[in-house]
Amino acid sequence: MSFHVKLYEKSKIKCQLLEKIINKLDINANIINLDIKKSKINFDYIVCRAFKKLPEILSISRENIQKKHKVIILKGKSAQEEINKALMKIKFKYKLENSITDEYSKIIILDT
Repeated sequence: MSFHVKLYEKSKIKCQLLEKIINKLDINANIINLDIKKSKINFDYIVCRAFKKLPEILSISRENIQKKHKVIILKGKSAQEEINKALMKIKFKYKLENSITDEYSKIIILDT
């Protein structure tokens, strides 16, 4: 399977670190220094960790990506609670998976 990865990061310092890592690991990826909240983008998948609360992630995703896409969110043990709160305000389909790196963490997979 072949795919291309674009890593968006607004911190220049983090961009430099990511650039070193992809070069060292010889990964096919581009680092783009950009604040995703202020940009229109076109992706099939968004992956985020420690970014924002779920309603804000959904809002940013829906405002900035024009086509159907999946959002994969790495969350802690309160993931289901955060989903329940968000569902009171916004309707969305989701799947909750267990993390393989932390027994208490969860992965939220959203269809938008």
